Amino acid sequence: KNKILFNCVDFDVFNPENVDCGFIKDFKEKNNIKEDDFCFIFSGRIHPSKGVLELVTAFKKLREENENVKLIIIGKPDFGKNEETPYTIQLKELAENIKDDIIFTGFVDHDYMPTVLSLGDCAVVPSLYEEAFGVVALEAMAMSKAVISTISGGLVEPLSEECAIFIEKGEKIIDNIYNA
Repeated sequence: KNKILFNCVDFDVFNPENVDCGFIKDFKEKNNIKEDDFCFIFSGRIHPSKGVLELVTAFKKLREENENVKLIIIGKPDFGKNEETPYTIQLKELAENIKDDIIFTGFVDHDYMPTVLSLGDCAVVPSLYEEAFGVVALEAMAMSKAVISTISGGLVEPLSEECAIFIEKGEKIIDNIYNA
């Protein structure tokens, strides 16, 4: 017998009502996140194909105009390995002059993802290549987060204009992220 299991999210796990409020309070205090700060969140592999460099560049432009924004970047280059790569070093160097406003969490165990996602107001999925499917977008939506996403492969399947802003990839990607 065969059974097809479609991509999905466990709503008992990814539920805004089931987050660790103590963790959230401690994280905000440790990272100087104020109640009126708007937090963007990226979750995924830290790899050039994921558009993190473009996201950090767009965020820096936004930060010049607004002091009440933060960017939380969750992930590492290789699924749980906490090793630096030339790309992650480049990202941290780019963020150096606003390092208090861009928070690199490193790898986060999947069990803690709902709580960490709850820190953000808006998830950003700026993939530059054709994603197979957008589980990250599903998780963000399950946590009641708005989503900014590139028009990229399977990412568009779980999203709609009711909960997401779609942006074009290409040479204007940084401006598109910034404008979204």
